[in-house]
Amino acid sequence: MRKSSAVNVTINIAPNPAQTYTNLSYTIPQSSWIKMIVYNAKGQLIETLLNERAAAGNYQKILNIEKYSSGKYIIQLLVDGEKYSSSFYKTN
Repeated sequence: MRKSSAVNVTINIAPNPAQTYTNLSYTIPQSSWIKMIVYNAKGQLIETLLNERAAAGNYQKILNIEKYSSGKYIIQLLVDGEKYSSSFYKTN
């Protein structure tokens, strides 16, 4: 998890490692434009999960990872252009 004390954006991923799904919990401290992207360990874009304006608050998103290959993945959350990231592992 990466947390910025300036704007208090947090990302939590559980379970981690995971086989079929993982739950992404994140907090946005103020109304912001957010974009959530999944990358593999090579930095290749896997999918864009969100690209929208969000009000301040706590959010959860269930990510189905059954189609993902085993390995490490990075969740990148952009909040008004500022990057925050966390990673998870997909196992078989």
